Amino acid sequence: MQSDVVYNASNNELVRTQTLVKSAIIQVDAAPFRQWYLQHYGVEIGRKKKSATKKEGVEEGEAAVVEEVKKSQHVLRKLEKCKEEQKLDSHIKKAVWWCLVRDVALSFRSSVSSILLKLRKAEGTSGESIDALAKVDIVKQRMEAAYETLQGAEFANVRKQFEVLEDRLEEMLQPRLSEALSLSAHTHSDWKKPR
Repeated sequence: MQSDVVYNASNNELVRTQTLVKSAIIQVDAAPFRQWYLQHYGVEIGRKKKSATKKEGVEEGEAAVVEEVKKSQHVLRKLEKCKEEQKLDSHIKKAVWWCLVRDVALSFRSSVSSILLKLRKAEGTSGESIDALAKVDIVKQRMEAAYETLQGAEFANVRKQFEVLEDRLEEMLQPRLSEALSLSAHTHSDWKKPR
């Protein structure tokens, strides 16, 4: 099980070296627990039922690639018995789902930062900056899809973070977009038509 030391009041060196002490605040990865729970009870936690059905219907090609492991009748009976007995606390469900949401948010943050870095590097070239802006649209579509899944009241703060990130992205990209479009229009008007 992987855990990261996030904060330690006594010394930041203990955070850097990932040293576990009594007063440290840690963050535990939920993936091993989710795998064990799926194997033991046959129930996948941390996924919403609606998104699972959409995933099966939309991505049939990918579902064909991942083959389901065939289970014997004995194992299936055992899983059914375990499913009847299993009760998962709502706090654990929320914690596991929150871990998944955090991973999505971190991937958004990294993709947005890489796009903004490309925009800074491609200051004078309009073609590269337009490519980077197209990637921003893709990231914004992903953010909207993630926002759709976070309709529950318990995830209001995450929705707010997505909205703030989107607003900042708009503020940073609006001047660059106008620059890129003016540069491309200016370079196209300077071209001489062949005679």
